Amino acid sequence: MRSAARRLGLSQPALTKTIRELERELAAPLLERTSKGVLPTAQGKVLYDRALKANKELSAAVDEIRQLDGAMLGELSVGAVPVAVMLLLPETLRTFSRQFPDIKLRLSEELFFAQMQKLRSGQVDVAICGIPDGLALGEFQIEALIETEMVVVVRKGSPRQQAHRLDP
Repeated sequence: MRSAARRLGLSQPALTKTIRELERELAAPLLERTSKGVLPTAQGKVLYDRALKANKELSAAVDEIRQLDGAMLGELSVGAVPVAVMLLLPETLRTFSRQFPDIKLRLSEELFFAQMQKLRSGQVDVAICGIPDGLALGEFQIEALIETEMVVVVRKGSPRQQAHRLDP
């Protein structure tokens, strides 16, 4: 609590009082005090997640209002799988940053399912990844960027040299 209060520029008693008032108003415990420190309750996690979304929405509204006046600013969160980070993003990010210097880019690199979860929750605005065959993603707008082919590569002389499948 001391560390959180310091980051917020408050005294620890002031932060504790604010949290207690919020818990009283919501009629729900937000934090659980343990011997290892303070942890959020389920209710605290819900409030935190919603507060993050609300803050992001307010920031987006401010950016949109400024954009209506012609300013090209804001934030774009991009999630990408490692291969996209290596193959697609370096030149794209350089070009984008040159064209839109006042737009802050955030990049997160994770595997496909983690990227989809971030996209669903609004943690990223765009995900760049491959889509496994047969996976229905009707909730998203999808645009193909490149076609890729996965291959098996072995060293010369390997006992697996004639393999056409991954299983033994």
